[in-house]
Amino acid sequence: MKIFYITNIKLPTEKAHGYQIAKMCEEFGKKIETELIITARKSHIKENIFEYYGLEKTFKIKKVGSFDSFKWERFLGRIAWQIQKVLFGWQIKKIKIGKEDIVYTREAEIASIMIKKGNKVFYEGHNWPKKDKIHLEMLKKTKGIICITKGLAERYIEKGIKKEKILVAPDGVDLEKFLAVNHLSKEKARKELKLPENRKIAVYVGSFYKWKGIDVLLKAAEKMREVIFVVAGSGKIEKELPENVKMVGKKLKTEVPKWLLAADVLILPNSGKEDISRLYTSPLKMFEYMASGRPIVASDLPSIREVLNENNAVLVEPDKEESLILGIKKVLENEEMVLNIARRALDDVKKYDWKRRAENILEFIGVNFK
Repeated sequence: MKIFYITNIKLPTEKAHGYQIAKMCEEFGKKIETELIITARKSHIKENIFEYYGLEKTFKIKKVGSFDSFKWERFLGRIAWQIQKVLFGWQIKKIKIGKEDIVYTREAEIASIMIKKGNKVFYEGHNWPKKDKIHLEMLKKTKGIICITKGLAERYIEKGIKKEKILVAPDGVDLEKFLAVNHLSKEKARKELKLPENRKIAVYVGSFYKWKGIDVLLKAAEKMREVIFVVAGSGKIEKELPENVKMVGKKLKTEVPKWLLAADVLILPNSGKEDISRLYTSPLKMFEYMASGRPIVASDLPSIREVLNENNAVLVEPDKEESLILGIKKVLENEEMVLNIARRALDDVKKYDWKRRAENILEFIGVNFK
């Protein structure tokens, strides 16, 4: 038996989903022969997948050549993406996969193609699509669906997918890498990163999508000039930033732990206005925050509450900078509470390492790896 993880993306990529896919392949590959099949479209990143994400070479990579329609995205718009999907689908139909092998994917279109070929397919869901009837039809004959949150699993069940066909598997963290640097003091981390040692520092790591709450974070920063807000991520900010916001750009996974360790408080300001944030997301940064041993201030949303609570974080009302400010102040002014919630988060995150996630999924899909 072999796992074929098929995805129509170019790797490596700076986006979180690329790391998540590669990391799962690494963990699957430690237990069973695994091959990652991706598009041959070129990434602007020069390092290979293993170098860029800091992975062991436990799995093989196959790149499927197809015409890169994205070169004309400026003129074709979303049609470029549709062309790319059709071309990639045509290519993967040619791949020989045994009837006992497993196809694993995060894309319903790929699941549908491989099901029609007679393959055993498992789908990992990360969001609920607008065209849900088409989505459900494509997944009707999958062997199982892995959901990253209970909220997403409940949606599938509401739509008629049998409960026993679903596994809830939140995202995770590379605990070994975080614990390896957790001995680094806040002072030493700041010195190495050239951050001020005598100021309070709040850190946000991640992308700038609106549903991530970056706008609320920046509004809070404008009203908390005594705190330095370090933002490590990628995207466009179309406004003038206050002097206490320090934009440091996107950081490699290997660099992230040090930035988190330099913080007095870590911010997870997700918006409650979109379902992907409110119900379906399982943020990689949430688990990295927990593993850092630093206190977390997070939006009080159902998706976040599946992991965080009042015992391991400070939860605040989403989409309101006043609430976020109060949460940050609560952390900065209560040393004993900070120690307790950070310690509890560090203990709780041990349930969410990538190794355990991979083992739970392999058990669910019927792989005997023990």
